[in-house]
Amino acid sequence: MITQSQTSEPTTVDAVVYRPLSAVKRAVLIVVGTVALGLGILGTLLPGLPTTPFIVVTLLCYIRSSERLYRWVITRRWLQKPVRTALRFIERRTLPVPIKLISVGVAWASALVTVITGAALGTQIAVLVAAGAASAAMVLIRTE
Repeated sequence: MITQSQTSEPTTVDAVVYRPLSAVKRAVLIVVGTVALGLGILGTLLPGLPTTPFIVVTLLCYIRSSERLYRWVITRRWLQKPVRTALRFIERRTLPVPIKLISVGVAWASALVTVITGAALGTQIAVLVAAGAASAAMVLIRTE
């Protein structure tokens, strides 16, 4: 577990140097982590919306910004399956096949909806690039 140092001295955890964050950086990480957590919780309720990628972002943001929020997330019983998968991804850098397929499917479904609805050309290009990047990331991430 990474803890925030109260001094201005950098701390070393597993050969990585962590410098204390400024209040602004901590706030940004907490906001990003909370938004990702909200999307992850929606993913537990809505079929087709991936949960694990959002929980990974949540854990990575909270682990650097707020030990209290990190502990809160990892102790919620109803989040245990996605939290275990997210922690396994952080540790091993692997994802199960179903999570990879759902992530790519949601990315391309979003791209299709954007094109079909006639969104602005710039928006369509941005969503298509994002879907391609998501697909490339899923190919590059090792499979469990």
